[in-house]
Amino acid sequence: MSNNELPETIYTLHEAAERLRTTPRVLARIARRYGRCAEIGRSLRFSEADIAALWQAIRVTAKEPWAYHAAPASAPTSDKAHARLLGRLSERRADKSLRDLMKRPRKPREPSG
Repeated sequence: MSNNELPETIYTLHEAAERLRTTPRVLARIARRYGRCAEIGRSLRFSEADIAALWQAIRVTAKEPWAYHAAPASAPTSDKAHARLLGRLSERRADKSLRDLMKRPRKPREPSG
């Protein structure tokens, strides 16, 4: 599909969130972060390609065995290395928090009235 063609199916934020089994708020945050949505006013729209790309973006990557072992004595101890390590750690924590949010069962809403 070129940039000039419209996608066959366009989904609203709520429809796309249902397809990915997440909340609209979480999906909107992820979609804006990765730039995988169209914004019309304040509402978001998604194509099949957007939904597939977001699914790939939130997939869990394989754990690296070295990440959980103690660093060897010859490991660099510079401030730069320390900052990189802290950056990786905070990314992993953010990814884990996102995965945990997506795993939580949603409570059914009670009818208002």
